[in-house]
Amino acid sequence: MDTELTIDQLAERAGVPVRTVRYYIAEGILPPAGARGKNATYGEEHLTKLLLARLLADRRVLLADIRDQVSQLTLEEARELLRREEAHDDVVRSAKPQSARDFVSALLDQAQQRPTVQRSARVAQPDADQYAGYAPLPAAPSPANTSWRRLELAPGVELHVRSDAEVDEASLIRRILRLTRRR
Repeated sequence: MDTELTIDQLAERAGVPVRTVRYYIAEGILPPAGARGKNATYGEEHLTKLLLARLLADRRVLLADIRDQVSQLTLEEARELLRREEAHDDVVRSAKPQSARDFVSALLDQAQQRPTVQRSARVAQPDADQYAGYAPLPAAPSPANTSWRRLELAPGVELHVRSDAEVDEASLIRRILRLTRRR
């Protein structure tokens, strides 16, 4: 896309209000416009990152996590991640109702067949797809002064995340939460 867009055109293409575009720019999720005022223009990077941010917001990802993930991606990384996530959504939507175990198994099988995005070191995060099929490592000794966050996945089912692992494993945690909320 070589065309420069106005803020109205950008919002329309992404299916969000203009107010959301302005808010995402103010929050650092999207880069500033190419010019200021009435001559402000937006390009493919803005549209791609806006679509990706909207997809993540629809999945109930926290705004801070969206900012941390999306703002640091290059245009190529954002394109690839958006393509992958949209393909994943298509698979999930087309899946027949099944047991939770079969659903997770199908997702992991599908994940093993798709290539992973090569991200720069500044945004590299472990991806659950990389570790599918590997035996878990023995538990590392926990420092005495750590705190844990308890996330309820379903009645009687909880996920416990150590505070120092919450950032490192954010992608995996979001994936688990996303999978359990689609039941």
